[in-house]
Amino acid sequence: AEAAAEAAGAAGADFKGSSSSAGETRALAVGLATGAAAICIMCVGMFVAWKVQRSHGKTLAGRVKAPGLGADTTLLITDVEGSTALWEVLEPGVMDAAMALHHAVLGGGDRA
Repeated sequence: AEAAAEAAGAAGADFKGSSSSAGETRALAVGLATGAAAICIMCVGMFVAWKVQRSHGKTLAGRVKAPGLGADTTLLITDVEGSTALWEVLEPGVMDAAMALHHAVLGGGDRA
């Protein structure tokens, strides 16, 4: 037990004799505190941005969020009959216009 106490005392003496000064220790503490404060401010800023985007129905990337499951959600699947053959024989601009009209009728004209 005495040998362990002497070893601990010797280790403490080595630590006290280290070359770092009080000024270096203070600078390190200030640097760490500044870094921690910057990280906290960034986290708060990201949280606020997330809350604002969420309240507007958008993701952080600015995309519109899909509605969740519920009584107000309807899944609508449409098919333009013969569209594959029409894409092959008609000019691309004609089918683009037809699809834009199709989307506009369904209420999604701005996404065409």
